Amino acid sequence: MYKLMKKDVPFVWTSEQEEAFRRLKRCLTEAPILGMPTSDGTFIVDTDASNLGVGAVLSQQHGDSEVVLAYASRTMNKAE
Repeated sequence: MYKLMKKDVPFVWTSEQEEAFRRLKRCLTEAPILGMPTSDGTFIVDTDASNLGVGAVLSQQHGDSEVVLAYASRTMNKAE
């Protein structure tokens, strides 16, 4: 998928890119990356915004690791 973002490379979506996308999506939405909150551990909110949209990730410190609890994003409307 990284190769598709290079300058002057035509964007062609093949089964190879589809499999890489599905694998990446699976990795980001399953343990050990995605987890459940615990009663201890610091909560962390990461946010980002542009003229087109907003996004956030809620995570929690679990020992030496940071575990994602939730993802959120949406596009902005014209008034926003």
